[in-house]
Amino acid sequence: MIDEAEQRQVFEAVLSSRKLKNAERSRRVLAYLEQRFFNNKSSTTDDIGQGCYADHHKPEALPTAVRSAVRHLRKYVEEYFQEEGRQHRYKIHIPLGPQYTIEFQDNAHLPGDCFRKFWAPYLEEGVRNLVLMTSPQFWRDAKLSYIRNIFSNTEADRWQMEYLAGKDGVKQLERSFHYLSAGEAMGAMTLMRDFHLRNAALDFDTEREYEGLVRLDSFNLVLMGSGRTSLLVNLLQQGKAFMLTGQGVQAAGEEGDKYQDEISSVVPDSTVEREGKIRSLAHERWEKTRDQDNNHNSEDDWHWAEREYERQESMKAHRTKKYAILTRMPSPHYGHVITMIAANHGRAAQGVMEFLVNQVKLQTLFERMQIQPNDKLPSSFQIVFQVSVSKLNGEGAPETVTPVEWRIELALASTTTG
Repeated sequence: MIDEAEQRQVFEAVLSSRKLKNAERSRRVLAYLEQRFFNNKSSTTDDIGQGCYADHHKPEALPTAVRSAVRHLRKYVEEYFQEEGRQHRYKIHIPLGPQYTIEFQDNAHLPGDCFRKFWAPYLEEGVRNLVLMTSPQFWRDAKLSYIRNIFSNTEADRWQMEYLAGKDGVKQLERSFHYLSAGEAMGAMTLMRDFHLRNAALDFDTEREYEGLVRLDSFNLVLMGSGRTSLLVNLLQQGKAFMLTGQGVQAAGEEGDKYQDEISSVVPDSTVEREGKIRSLAHERWEKTRDQDNNHNSEDDWHWAEREYERQESMKAHRTKKYAILTRMPSPHYGHVITMIAANHGRAAQGVMEFLVNQVKLQTLFERMQIQPNDKLPSSFQIVFQVSVSKLNGEGAPETVTPVEWRIELALASTTTG
């Protein structure tokens, strides 16, 4: 059982660690949670917002800022106890909200290096590694406005922009490949960081710089993209046990999608329900922000409550489920391998990549797949991941990543979990 003195030592070590040295927001949140922990109090998003960010953000922006900071803090803390803080007997754990608190758990050391086990072909001396992202098609108008529609990815799809630009205006739009998928870019940077920490080389580029696989004959490849935006994904997933479709994942030999990307719908409130909820929100804000001179402007409260109501309604079903397929396979070019993350949502690809550099999650995955510590990974396998993406922060990050089904050696053997 850990006593208070050791708990305080662990907090101090994490707060002064290299992981949090340049992460001021996360360090501030951890210090606040530490204070609440020793006072036997949990914290809501509002508590953390008022305690850490009241002077830095507008009230309506606090929930998003807090969730982002807690998510990054959770990641930093987990990485600290895997690396710099492996010597601690106990580690800090921050469960998912809405009530945030601190838990102390045994800091069990993992058997072996799971990161090295998964990425072994890429960590061999002298190999060349390349991570490729897609460069989605945008449309640019004469005023330099960039428009993206996920179903408009070729010149032949121009007509799909008529609902925005009109039949005449759509003819003036120019194709542009000026931007990247944020999720894929974050996934690539995550992998590059971890390769750098292990002194392993990893180059990056966009798929548009390469025509098929011919120019990729000297690389171990890491590929991220969707069937809509990547010719390579379309090519490489042909004949596999799992294939990414426009709406989800299809299993070989089955009709329709076995897993469908979720699109949430919400039944709107009646006029009476809407006004009642806005009135309640306005009163809550008045209670929190009224001043001593009674100069409070109730009209401001009402306008704020209307905006907050709309935000909350749009986020009612704030977690949407997306799916991604991880495929490991030998490259057509002898002696090289390909790791492909196929996903219709860039944040789903990012979530899977963050999973694949996490020692704890990889160890859990290997155990579920019944891969023993001394076993090498199969040369060919696929894993379907379910990734929840939050709309509360503008789909800015994946929240949970769960492997739901896998096939080892493709059609030769299979294992399924639910």
